[in-house]
Amino acid sequence: MIYQEENLSFDFPDDLSVIKPDKKGAEIPQGMKSVDFVIEKKDEIYLIEVKDPFQAQIPTLEKEKNIKQLCKGKSIINEIFVPKARDSYTCLHLMKKDDKPIIYIVLIAEGDFEKKNDLEILLSTGFKTYLERRLKKETEIPWKRKYITNCIVLTTRTWKKQFPTWTIKRISPDL
Repeated sequence: MIYQEENLSFDFPDDLSVIKPDKKGAEIPQGMKSVDFVIEKKDEIYLIEVKDPFQAQIPTLEKEKNIKQLCKGKSIINEIFVPKARDSYTCLHLMKKDDKPIIYIVLIAEGDFEKKNDLEILLSTGFKTYLERRLKKETEIPWKRKYITNCIVLTTRTWKKQFPTWTIKRISPDL
């Protein structure tokens, strides 16, 4: 099945249950944020959040702002990535669908920009470690329930290695 998120097209195998909770017109509980995809396999659930700071239709200054936001790391983790994981898990829990290990995937789409190593530098400077730590502890006291079993941070290039049958393509904004 083919799904679109920002300027990326995802082709997931037909044997997966794929839900796009933030699709246009979807009802989301007031004040909650949702990941872009919830994928259910027989023995695991994947929560996937996509960030594409290099969308073709975004002006150059906006792209630079998006890159700076990603490079700050902690603020985007605290304000976007962790709340989306927590809120998406809460929905699964309230619907009694949290009976399998849940893997949270943050996918950062690569694009055409001068400093091609920026994402690799970002991902090697503790981004994943901080994200994992925040998923376990957002207040003075750590969560008693480990709601995310594993956390994976990928780029569109490393995605292919992790999920070779779940393909991603950049699409034209005109489509």
